[in-house]
Amino acid sequence: MSSIEKTLARVNERVILGQYYEAHQAVRTVVSRYLRQKAYGSAIGLLYNSCILLVRKGQTGSIADLLSMMIEVYKAADVAVDSVSKGRIAQILWQINGSDQALKQVVQPVISWSAKHGAEKSGDPELHHIFGSLFSHAGLAEDAEKHFLLGTRDSAAALAEMHARWHAKDSNNATLYISRGILGYLSVQNIRNARVYTERALQDLIETLDEPVTTEHDIFVFEDEYLLNFLQMLIPACQIKEGIIYRQLADHYKVKSIEGWSAALQTIEGESFGIYPQRGFNLMDLMGGAFR
Repeated sequence: MSSIEKTLARVNERVILGQYYEAHQAVRTVVSRYLRQKAYGSAIGLLYNSCILLVRKGQTGSIADLLSMMIEVYKAADVAVDSVSKGRIAQILWQINGSDQALKQVVQPVISWSAKHGAEKSGDPELHHIFGSLFSHAGLAEDAEKHFLLGTRDSAAALAEMHARWHAKDSNNATLYISRGILGYLSVQNIRNARVYTERALQDLIETLDEPVTTEHDIFVFEDEYLLNFLQMLIPACQIKEGIIYRQLADHYKVKSIEGWSAALQTIEGESFGIYPQRGFNLMDLMGGAFR
């Protein structure tokens, strides 16, 4: 039996006896020794397996601490973001309830590591999708939205579903909710997810309308929710980065005066059309009113 297996056996004994604090501290002690020896693989293996043991007992506070410690080992060992390193994290995260404070404690270290050691500066999309899904399931819409906007193709569909649920409770504000998704994705220049989100969100909306909706050049034409026409046409304009088309659309629909859109539009103008100097964009600007 290896030293890790012996340690895990002792940890498991304490967990079975309900001695969770003792199990937690025993893991930290052994991991600290591994780190002094630069035995990073052993440290990661012990931390991961200990989290799995503790998660079955609902010890989310200990799990958050040990998972954060595992991320620190990842950083020390320069572990790259790949299916194996993400897989360990994912198996632990999926066991934590989205409403548990422990989940929020691990967001920053997990995303920070994936941003530094992965391909995406804003963090790994698959990890963002996991956080978004967990927060959405717990009803934490603002937290979920931030991660879905930086997530995968599946995140775009999930965000549309979440917005549809909120729109069902507030039927007078379809454009408000749908604009959050479209402008959000275009602000981070994710045309693919903007299209996926739009298709799903508009299909869900059309099913709730009494009057038929016509189509023109693959655009759903709305009369009452006419700003949805602008949002749909904004996507191809951003894709081809045609500033003249954007100006014509913005002037026709008078979008500059729409409350809550200015920050996102300024970012889109700079990133996609070079109209204004590039300015930092905060996703929170899109989340001001709807979920408070």
